[in-house]
This record gives sequence, C-alpha cells and structure tokens, in this order.
Amino acid sequence: MDNKEEKNYLVKCDSSLPDNHKLDEQISKHSEKKSSSTEEVDSSSNQKLSLVTQIKTHSQGKRYYCDLCEASYSRKANLMIHIRSHSGEEKTYLCEICGSSFSHKSSLVKHTRIHTGEKPYMCDFCHSSFALRANLVVHKRTHTGVKPYSCEQCGSSFNHRSHKTRHMRTHTGEKPYSCEICRVSFSEKTNLTVHLRRHNGLKPYVCNVCSCTFADMSNLTVHMRTHTGLKPYSCGVCGFCFLQKSHLMAHMKTHKREKLFTCEVCSSCFCQKSKLDAHMQMHALEDKKYSKLDAHMQIHTDEDKKYSKLDTHMQIHAEEDKYSCNVCKSSFPTWSNFVLHMQEHRVEKQYSCVLCNISFDYESEFNVHMGTHE
Repeated sequence: MDNKEEKNYLVKCDSSLPDNHKLDEQISKHSEKKSSSTEEVDSSSNQKLSLVTQIKTHSQGKRYYCDLCEASYSRKANLMIHIRSHSGEEKTYLCEICGSSFSHKSSLVKHTRIHTGEKPYMCDFCHSSFALRANLVVHKRTHTGVKPYSCEQCGSSFNHRSHKTRHMRTHTGEKPYSCEICRVSFSEKTNLTVHLRRHNGLKPYVCNVCSCTFADMSNLTVHMRTHTGLKPYSCGVCGFCFLQKSHLMAHMKTHKREKLFTCEVCSSCFCQKSKLDAHMQMHALEDKKYSKLDAHMQIHTDEDKKYSKLDTHMQIHAEEDKYSCNVCKSSFPTWSNFVLHMQEHRVEKQYSCVLCNISFDYESEFNVHMGTHE
C-alpha cells in the first residue's frame, strides 16, 4: 500500500518537472532517502518516514508557480522553459545549417536529412528511397493496392489520409483556403497558390521548347503535348484521342445521346436530322470534288473541252449559284462557304461546355473556351 502511495506522489512530482531527466534525478533522491531510512528504523517507521520525506520534497524550495497548470519549480529558469510548452515555443534543438529549431530531437534528425539528402528508408518493390518512414509506408500502398481510408458517404477509398480529407470537401462543400485579395475560396491549398499567381503575375513554369510560361505545372504539362503530339486520353467507344481529360469527358457525352438518324450510304449515326442532311450532301458532292491533278487530267481526257486560264476563271462565275441554302435561298460559289452558312441555321450546337452550359458550333472554339476553366 505504501508503494502505491509513493507512486502517486511521484506522478505529482513528474507533473512539476520539465523533462524526464529531471524526473530520473528526483526518483533517485526518493530511493536514496528510502534506503537510508531502512537502516535506521524498523519496517513500520520506515514507511511513515518515506511518506513524510516525499511530502517535504514536494513542499520545500518551490517558489515559482505556473499560472496555467499550477506546476511549481525551485528555479525560475525551469519555470520559463515550462511556460514555453503552453505557448508552443519550446524548441531547444537547433539546426546548425539553417538555424531552424525543433521541440524534439527526432524532428531535428528528420529535418537534417533535407540538407544531407539522406534517404534511409528503401522500398522493397521498386527500390525507391525516402527520408521519412511514413512516406515509405504510403508509397508501398501504390504496390499493394491497400487503401485504408474510406469515404463514409460514397465508399471511395484512398491510400493517404490527406487524400480522403480533400475528397470529403466535395461532399461538404468546405473551402477553407481563401484569397485575401479577392476573397475567392478553394478546397485545396495548391489551388489557392496557383490563384495567387494570377494576382502577382508569377509564372514559374517555363516551356523548354518555345519559352512560354505558366502559373500552374498542369498547364505546362498540357502545353508540352502540343509539341510532342501526345494525346493520352482515349475514347473507349470510338478510339478518338484528346489532349485533356475534360475534352474526353465532353466527348463521351456524345456517345450517351440516342442517335436516331442513320446514313444509308456509310451507316454513320446522328442525333439530329439536320446533321444527317448536311452529311448526305457531302456524299452527293464527293464525285464533284477534284484535286488539282484531277482537274488537270480532265483537260487531257476531254478533248472537246480545252480550257484556258480565262475559261477556268469564267467557270467560277458560271458556278456562283451552284450551292443554294434550302432555308433562306442564299447561294454560294464554294461548298465550304455553303457549309459554314448552314451552321447558322442549326438549332442545337454540337459542342457544349459541361461546366457553364455554353455551346459552340466548332470544336476549335470549344477547346479555347475549355482552357478558360483550367
């Protein structure tokens, strides 16, 4: 029972000491006092004396008290060190290279690896190395497929806790990172960092081919594909490839629509009859499209039609009204002009932005618009 009482007082003593080293010294004092008492008195007297000695140890010589937790110290310096533990300023381990300070020696050891480049933790699968063991644990999940963090709302799984935290904001709508300049909020800190570069004009990412600069690394990655021709996003239905994932997602919606109008010539399908009509005209005019070589060979094969340059020019005037619009009766000399004109009569535009519902006639215009959302 006396041992239990001594343990309780030691716990109280521990709460008033700044570190474990001081605690060990205090415990040694208790042991020495208890040992000397044993030699002088019997067992019953020894137990009482040990308790009295402890009480004196806690009550004497402690003139400095912490106002926050009532801990007491015999030296003012120890009290000042203790107060730092409340304010979070107790950082006794200093980096000799950059001057950074840390509360624990282990934190200093990890920090020092930034300067030395030491990476003692190696992956057994791919031999990648890491400075921190925690980073190695997360990396190994890419090999094992383990995803221990699951979303309680939709069941999605993640291999890192921070990934789940970011995902949960898609359900809650939380945007904890706010721009102090324009008050726009973001769910991820990296998005805020990129946004701030728009205010200060900083573009740290440079293309090594054409020297174009970008505020975001992802924009540089997409830009580099214009040089390499890489289109990593492929449609699983028709095999068409795209530079950006957003373009593929917009394209996939065209496959989800019900296509009721089928071309009898080539079996192509269309969502609108107007698109089928325009397509059928292309088949009707296929035999009338000659390349320069075809036109030249026609001169040799048709002996009765020998056209000079003037004759060829006059033929343009003869065919000025060749392509007529069946909607407004306008006429056009070339097929390309006629096709552009027919686009103006279309009720539904083909390329629609899934983010802001703006529609476009041409894919080039749509691609330029999608770039504004990145």
